[in-house]
Amino acid sequence: LDTANLTQTTARIAIDRRKAEPRFAKYILASSLGESHVANYVKGGAQPGLNCGDVEKFLIPHPPSIEEQTLIAAALSDADDLIAALEGMVSKKRDLKQAAMQHLLTGKTRLPGFSREWGVKRLGDLGSFLKGSGISRDQAQSGGIPCVRYGEIYTVHHDVIRSFASRISREVANTATPLRYGDLLFAGSGETKEQIGKCVALVSHAEAYAGGDIVILRPKVGDPFFLGYLMNTRSVVRQKANLGQGDAVVHISARALANVEVVLPDPTEQTAIAEVLSDMAV
Repeated sequence: LDTANLTQTTARIAIDRRKAEPRFAKYILASSLGESHVANYVKGGAQPGLNCGDVEKFLIPHPPSIEEQTLIAAALSDADDLIAALEGMVSKKRDLKQAAMQHLLTGKTRLPGFSREWGVKRLGDLGSFLKGSGISRDQAQSGGIPCVRYGEIYTVHHDVIRSFASRISREVANTATPLRYGDLLFAGSGETKEQIGKCVALVSHAEAYAGGDIVILRPKVGDPFFLGYLMNTRSVVRQKANLGQGDAVVHISARALANVEVVLPDPTEQTAIAEVLSDMAV
């Protein structure tokens, strides 16, 4: 970057190429060892800082020959390129799945062998609604019984729940809301109307419980995989956004969710569509 200028909070380390390979030094500084040096020397509370004089004190291991350093740096660089390529493939697969969802879950594209007309249903007609019970952060790691907290619907689970991030004690479970296979779990609160009511379907037969701020729909019939995918399609998300209440924190109730309309095929076609989308899972 010839002729470029540094900002006030940026520092430059000029590596003597006779002593070290710059890329090798970069990987060392980005490693856990480099991070530990930063943690040892960083100063300040509200706005931490690192002095160049302290960086000069960092002790880093390195092979004596530049050739070996270059080979190590090249190997790590190749690994970075491979990771970037894999991430690109995952992103492309995710985009393909989203496109397939929009076509298969709306009936725009039909699978071979299915032609029966789809019907419109309100979520309130599919089953009954329940509420989750409050489970604190400390309680979420108090035992070995699986549970789902509403924040995990946004951060951990996507469309379906196959495994669990939180586990509670038997004492906490006795006061929590039990879940069943096939339950649809909606996040009852969120930061934006576009995110409100994100849904995941429980497809595990394990004993599990729901935390607070979760609205549970227990369908009478239907393929849980299909319903989990369906509840996050654009048309359903748009309806949930219109029904969300609040600004700083947005809420959605069981009564509001009951009025969301979906278009459904018969259960056999639901299962066939779900199998296609599950095969595309990323």
